[in-house]
Amino acid sequence: MHIPNVHEMILDELAELKMMILELKDAQLDKNGVDTEKYLTVEKTAEFLNCSIDFIYKLKNRIPHSKINAKLYFKIGDLNNYLDSGRIVPRKM
Repeated sequence: MHIPNVHEMILDELAELKMMILELKDAQLDKNGVDTEKYLTVEKTAEFLNCSIDFIYKLKNRIPHSKINAKLYFKIGDLNNYLDSGRIVPRKM
């Protein structure tokens, strides 16, 4: 019967952690930890913006998107930029 070497187990765990750290480092996360480079389907975009799918199709000419096989995909970062473009900052009284 072979008992796993504790040192090998630790090295394997460290290698796995290193890969996870490198993946996180490569992701472009916003201040809330959301990957802004991730693409969303039309359905997920509607959820993200809290609106209907029909409204997303009406917005498609105002928000950058990708089209693959007649399906639209929106990048989270572009959606955030779209929301920020309509941001109104109240005046100080």
